[in-house]
Amino acid sequence: MSNLVLEQFYILIKLIIGGIILGLIYDLYRVFRYYLKPKKIATMIEDTIFFILISIIVLFLLFYTNSAELRWYVFLGFLVGSILYKIIFSKYIIKILIFIMNKIIKVFKKTLDTIISPIKILINIIKILLKKILKWIKKGYKDNDKRKK
Repeated sequence: MSNLVLEQFYILIKLIIGGIILGLIYDLYRVFRYYLKPKKIATMIEDTIFFILISIIVLFLLFYTNSAELRWYVFLGFLVGSILYKIIFSKYIIKILIFIMNKIIKVFKKTLDTIISPIKILINIIKILLKKILKWIKKGYKDNDKRKK
């Protein structure tokens, strides 16, 4: 193979890997949106941020691989990489990401419960004390009213 063809082949391989990376980032975004369930405006903002992030990554990959020259194999590389990712990796990556997110949420809830539990106990103790104080005050007023009569 000539150097030019070999160089273009390496560029194609790098762009296929770039397409796989883009697919991974898209799956990360999908799982993120699954758990947050954003409203319409938040979705628009998130989509814009996602688009900007993907654009920056694509530009970086283009500059890194072939000085940002747009050739037909650039689009082919991204397309093939994305399709390969979707067919081979996506379902497993999503399962792994969901597993990780569930573990993170579980740890977060446990930590939050550990923090809030003593506060709840303290609030209940204060409620009980306030009820006793109010009961004692009411009893004091009733006794005081009986003495006046």
